[in-house]
Amino acid sequence: MNTCKITKHIVIIASLVGNLIFFLSDGITYLRTKELELKNRNSFPKAANIEHFHRQIFSKNLDILTTGNRPDVPNFPSGVIERIKYNLSIGQPHYPFFEGGEPNWLLLATLEDAIERNDISSIHSLSKVFDSKILNTDITQVDCALGGGCAILLYKRTHDKKYRDYAYKMFRWLKGHDTEYGIIYRGNKDSRFQLNDGYGMYMPFLNMFAQVFSDTTASNLSKKQVEIASLYLMDNVSGIPVHGFTLKNNHSKVMQCNFGRGVAWFVLGLLDFNTTNASDRCNTLVARLDSTLCKIWKSERCFTQFIGQGGERDLSAELPIIYYLMHKHLIKISDEQLLNYSTMAENGLLYHSSGSVTTTYSNLFGPNILAQAFMLKLLNDFNK
Repeated sequence: MNTCKITKHIVIIASLVGNLIFFLSDGITYLRTKELELKNRNSFPKAANIEHFHRQIFSKNLDILTTGNRPDVPNFPSGVIERIKYNLSIGQPHYPFFEGGEPNWLLLATLEDAIERNDISSIHSLSKVFDSKILNTDITQVDCALGGGCAILLYKRTHDKKYRDYAYKMFRWLKGHDTEYGIIYRGNKDSRFQLNDGYGMYMPFLNMFAQVFSDTTASNLSKKQVEIASLYLMDNVSGIPVHGFTLKNNHSKVMQCNFGRGVAWFVLGLLDFNTTNASDRCNTLVARLDSTLCKIWKSERCFTQFIGQGGERDLSAELPIIYYLMHKHLIKISDEQLLNYSTMAENGLLYHSSGSVTTTYSNLFGPNILAQAFMLKLLNDFNK
């Protein structure tokens, strides 16, 4: 009888433990996935006007930057134990916020917006973020480059030498990491690939540095990166860049030829690129890229996770690309089209961006702070 009771208790305890493990690994994952899917299906209340939408996006961006609470699409691990740790945030790696290119673009865009509107309180808050999180930290990878752009904005406003020194420190770091095949994205001596992501991180800084400090070395370094891209990254027919190329073995093109966010990163590097002394080959391929992107926009009115391939719109690709095309006066969108994006945002947080999966389709869509940055830049342009 006692043995029976003990067995029954063991079975009950084992069942409870099994169910708890299942809930912590698969149950929480399922609930978070369904919540995210619902957010992406929802149509949120439309902003009253451009100014109202602008305030919502700016406020959310400022909150993300000052709190360090970065909203992202979850990338659930495959193992049960790893998934439990992920769901409970136990033992998860926590990287410095500004070691990523996306937070640096967010800071640059938000600071630029605050300065243009002379929003003293926000400028002060963002300056504190820069001083405490970036100014005295080591430069570890090209993702940090746009921090140098923030330093340039602050130097132009305050003329404080510490910001000028940081911008020059960033320039020297990038120049010291240039190679025969360009400034390798997250590269080291063992790197096998050059990826197009880095173009949207170091090129905007190089172009800004060249312009503000009249530095021809920076402009030549920027031009070199695009010339290398024209040789190895860009398709000769469409101009669309592949995601990367091998540094050996005849520089073969690798990974997707039309990964939307990768294309977005690449065109961000071309935003203020001076084509004056670029080769005919380079200018021809950039023109083909522009033409292809315009055709896709005209026919589909969106950019997806893999552009030109259909599927759900991906704002982390779409917003930077349409900002680039509008910046070059190649397309126009109306106030109403811009306001329609507010129905994809809850309290200033945009959904409809793909997750950080590049080898296959991302099955989950949600927030992405690169989309936040370029929504703000688009709204800023419309409010000028």
